[in-house]
Amino acid sequence: MFVFFTLLQLAVAAVLAYVRFEACDAMYDLTAVQIDGCDERIPCYVTIGQNVSITLYFHADYLYQNLDQDAWMDINDVVSPAEVSPEKCQTNYNCSAVSTMDTITSLTGVVTVPDDIPTSVRGFMHWLTESEGQPLLCFSVRVATQRIEQKRLRDLFNLYKYDTEEVPSSDNEKLVNP
Repeated sequence: MFVFFTLLQLAVAAVLAYVRFEACDAMYDLTAVQIDGCDERIPCYVTIGQNVSITLYFHADYLYQNLDQDAWMDINDVVSPAEVSPEKCQTNYNCSAVSTMDTITSLTGVVTVPDDIPTSVRGFMHWLTESEGQPLLCFSVRVATQRIEQKRLRDLFNLYKYDTEEVPSSDNEKLVNP
């Protein structure tokens, strides 16, 4: 039962985590970016060849109907295009744009991390959403690439909480020095 609740807490924490990003000059005010498997820690680990769901939260006075989304990876100054789904979409048809009463809007897309980039290196993932050539949303986030085996090991390691304090807290000191 304890294991179930621990896994449930980890799943909820992963779902609610936002990444640190750098917004570009665009029409909409980007407020948060959520990338599956990433949190506020830098870098965000992305797995080569895997699909990654990305949700953007932003303020918009006007929501354009036709959206064109692009993503690319910049690793060691080598740019590799990433496949985005849906690449072109129309709101209220095949686009996952959701508007709320307080004008916070979200847009979700899926990026496929390219197979032709090196593993275990750091770089940037860039995202651009535009309509008729007008940049609406734009951001970059620091990423590190990994193979599926590395992801599995990282996931196992992250199931455990380690005390990384240089000076143990009083709770941990009792465990170390009973």
